[in-house]
Amino acid sequence: MTFSEIIQMVFGVGFAAFGFSLKFILSKLDEGHTKMAQIEAELARQKQQTDDLSRWMDRMEEKIDLLVERQMRKR
Repeated sequence: MTFSEIIQMVFGVGFAAFGFSLKFILSKLDEGHTKMAQIEAELARQKQQTDDLSRWMDRMEEKIDLLVERQMRKR
């Protein structure tokens, strides 16, 4: 083996290792992005449920106030 063949082999192995490492890192970043999207979707769903519950409670409070007011008028 000549020196240039050894250098080519070292660069080839190094290039392959770099490519594998880059692919591994990018796949981990993609998994993280997918998990982040799932978390954001869950947070949005929970916020919507909270808003819906808050509106429902406001309507119930208005109805109770109206009933109490009617009872007070009857007295």
